[in-house]
Amino acid sequence: MDKITESQNHSAGRAPLIVKPNSVPVIRRGLLDVAADYMRDPAFPLALVLVWYPLWWILGLTQPVLLVATLLMTWRLIGRKPLRVVKGFGWWLLFLMIAALGVFVVQADAPGAVAGASNTRYLTWALRMLWYLEATVVLIYIVNFLREITVMRLARVISVMFVTITIGGLLGAVSPVASFPSLLETLLPHGITSNGFVKSLLHSYLAQEQEYLGTATSRPSGPFPYANSWGLNYACYLPIFVYAWCGKSSGWRRYAAPVCLVASIVPVIYSLNRGLWAVLIIMTIIALFRLVKLNNVRTVIIAGLVAIIGVVVVYVSPLADALAQRFTGHNSNEGRFNLQSASISSVLHASPIIGLGTTRDVQGNFYSIADGMISSCPACGSPPFGTQGSLWLFVFANGLLGTAFVLFFFIGVLWRNRRVRSPQSIASILVLIGFIITTAIYDFSITAMFPIMAAVAVLGNGVDTSEHPPIGGAIGGWRYRMQTSVILLCCAGGVGVGALWQTSRGPTFVGTASVWLPMPPKDSPMAAGRLSTLDTEARFIRSPEVQRAINPAQRIDGRSGRGLLYVDASPNSRILNVHYTSEDPEQAKAGASAAATSLSTLRLERLHSARDAETRAQQDKLANIERTSRMIENALNVTDGRQYIRENSKAGIRLPNPETKVERRYGELAKAAETSRMASLRGGQSVAAASSTLLPSRWNVALTSGAAIGLSLGLLLSRLSAFKGERIDKYRSRARFLEFGLLSHEIQLNGSRAISEVHNWWRPLEPASFVVAGKSSAILRKFVDGLNAERNFGQVKKSTLTKPMIVLVADGATRISEINRHKSLLEAGGAFVCGIVVGKHGKGATNRKRARIHLSQSSGRRAKTIV
Repeated sequence: MDKITESQNHSAGRAPLIVKPNSVPVIRRGLLDVAADYMRDPAFPLALVLVWYPLWWILGLTQPVLLVATLLMTWRLIGRKPLRVVKGFGWWLLFLMIAALGVFVVQADAPGAVAGASNTRYLTWALRMLWYLEATVVLIYIVNFLREITVMRLARVISVMFVTITIGGLLGAVSPVASFPSLLETLLPHGITSNGFVKSLLHSYLAQEQEYLGTATSRPSGPFPYANSWGLNYACYLPIFVYAWCGKSSGWRRYAAPVCLVASIVPVIYSLNRGLWAVLIIMTIIALFRLVKLNNVRTVIIAGLVAIIGVVVVYVSPLADALAQRFTGHNSNEGRFNLQSASISSVLHASPIIGLGTTRDVQGNFYSIADGMISSCPACGSPPFGTQGSLWLFVFANGLLGTAFVLFFFIGVLWRNRRVRSPQSIASILVLIGFIITTAIYDFSITAMFPIMAAVAVLGNGVDTSEHPPIGGAIGGWRYRMQTSVILLCCAGGVGVGALWQTSRGPTFVGTASVWLPMPPKDSPMAAGRLSTLDTEARFIRSPEVQRAINPAQRIDGRSGRGLLYVDASPNSRILNVHYTSEDPEQAKAGASAAATSLSTLRLERLHSARDAETRAQQDKLANIERTSRMIENALNVTDGRQYIRENSKAGIRLPNPETKVERRYGELAKAAETSRMASLRGGQSVAAASSTLLPSRWNVALTSGAAIGLSLGLLLSRLSAFKGERIDKYRSRARFLEFGLLSHEIQLNGSRAISEVHNWWRPLEPASFVVAGKSSAILRKFVDGLNAERNFGQVKKSTLTKPMIVLVADGATRISEINRHKSLLEAGGAFVCGIVVGKHGKGATNRKRARIHLSQSSGRRAKTIV
């Protein structure tokens, strides 16, 4: 048989197959099998995005791949029961709810922003909402699969992205090419890729080109479009990289980590990220403080020496001046402050509760109401409201309510884990601290949410996902406390209050009158100076003359809260738009027209006054020149100066003739005075007849804000009622109000008969013991002692559970919140609470009551029915 096999192998041109005795044949697996195993790996969705990110960046597929990974994680979570989340997850859910309500207010106008509706706002809202949902899925996925992935492997998958960030920053610092089109960008039509927002998602950037301190510079940003995004991701991925690559069990990574960290210093410096520098200093101080508390003196000394050497090198090098100039940059600091102040002021006037859904384009910029971005000056425009920091995006897009919810979520996670000591927990704390600090300066980045949500999932919980509450009880453990009727009633009341408030305001009309304010004549001295700027003209809208012109309208509209007079300008023009609001359309139109006419008249008067003043000043100068000319002439006649000048001129020596210079200056001033006197001055010209339009009634803002307030108030009332809690005997179906999935049993505490029936009910569950939950009376304690004394496990199979099983016994007057607190304490000690017995005193209970018992899924056994 062996000879036949050997001859067949030789005839086929293959080496003979030799199988040794007692050997296991090696099964060669194909590439598809290896790929299938890789895709079945719990860490595959995360690795798909983070490990392979450079490929998707070059192809322009980062956003589609992120969506695919999110769908894959969602698919795997669907078949996993029970789903668990971190404590305090309810705050994040409330933030998502406010963000979702923002779709109803995306078309609301914001003061200081470009007026009018725009369908692109729905796209930006949808994209940010998608990012929030993707971050939510990442958090839930890591929490539920953390045991299979392990913390160290999760950190190593995430830390690969830090290497990508470092390489991208180095390429941006040394490469002469700041960007290049991705593959997907070259395939899409130009009409799509020409959009700035779409281009930032598809284009492959290595550096962000900016003008800094008067010179053009390239700030490393690869693989992100903006240098600030690079700084945010660097700060969030750095602690996890140090934890995963610098530990004793890191293997070859331990030797590669210092090289990567030193190399990353180059783009950190050249990126000119002041926020990143400050965050790194704060994170270093916190890390050293934690290490001191852990008595890790060696690491603290090494880190301290490295920090001292770095400070000395920076101080003695020219880099110190550049850092000082960057931190004290007047233009950047002033621009950020102006944008943030205007964003807060705008949202407080328009929709302070739930915000405005998404960002808004600024009317003009912070230097002129008529300036705007043009092709020859892309920096002339101002960043939109709600940018230059995630915090300002939350405030502007989600209002004060949404901002409070999202901050409560992240700060609450930090506060609950402020005393953790494990290395992975310290790294997670640094990630969250870096994110919270940079919310005021860096915009939201979906890639940064991977380490942020991983830190939230890991922080203080290790790999024991049983410490996470089920998703059904996510809102701070309120599942059993929520009174649906109260919440619905509060929501309806909030909507009603919003409707009444909007109805009481009635319709509002805005009148608009556009006036063209021409520049003064070029030859006129008035062409330069403050009179030539449109911003100066706009300030006179508050002058007493204009206010007197609209007094009749203000006496009518002031009583109803209308009568608002404001101006804006068409971008890059000399057209000033005057607006006036009123209850009556004709009154609004008349008020705007009167204000525009008064503004033009006032401007003409100021131009005439300026011309008269200029003419008088020139006449005074001419008079002075005439007096000077007569004095020179007299002096020359007395000293015979003319003869002296003529003799030197014949000898080839040219001497200045004072009379000639005076005459020339006199002629120039006389010409300027005549030009100024004859100049044709125009105060302003009406562009079109005044018109009035009905302002959007803002029902969307009123009703949505009312619903959000009502929802929050309902949850607050439910939370306050939970301090005392409801009695367990007040509910017909108690299972949904308890934190464990078992129906309660009411039994009359009447001695041995009740004890026997309880044992008959609970014997299949093999309880280890019965424990009193809540306040115990003498009768209840005696009843529980009898239950524990009469236990008979001789006829019961040995439990297959590793945790001791406990049945709670409570009086009917015990509060549900107190029962759940007892359950949490017992489970924290390693027990498994499988059910509860509710006892009643007197004749109010029956012992022949049939009940269905549902085992909690964490017990790992099928549900049983006991009759």
